[in-house]
Amino acid sequence: MKPIEEKYKEMFRRALERFFKNWGFEVPSYEDNEEGETVFCIGGRKCPAGFNSEGDVVLYLIDTFKNEHIEYTEGIIFSCNKDNPRKILKPKIAFIYKNPEIQFLYIEGTDKYKKGDVIFETHCICCGGTYIKTLEYLPFSSDIPEFQAYMEKHIGG
Repeated sequence: MKPIEEKYKEMFRRALERFFKNWGFEVPSYEDNEEGETVFCIGGRKCPAGFNSEGDVVLYLIDTFKNEHIEYTEGIIFSCNKDNPRKILKPKIAFIYKNPEIQFLYIEGTDKYKKGDVIFETHCICCGGTYIKTLEYLPFSSDIPEFQAYMEKHIGG
């Protein structure tokens, strides 16, 4: 991830505060960590964020290991419009990654997927293949009840 430029950090904090207000979460502060990521304090949780290769903002609500063997992350990818402060961060994809599987929920439609599509990918460790299924339900549940409710609200568009 590319770091968030200094001039956008406070603008992003305010945009995240507006987004998470419906969840009952405050976004009072941010800081930079050793990896150069901006970490936003969201509802008492430290959430790293940065730009992906497409110029979207990836916000990790949970970035940890469930146990010593399974990498586990939950987050939201926001499309970024730096020129329009009212729509600076627009939710695009909600995801939960539990190695080697990942669930994507498309909050915003793309050329390939419709708004509300649930895509489940399995990455085969032995052969390196990727298996993709479109589902009508969320195979993973979030560890954050508000995030789970948000995802359930957006299934199927």
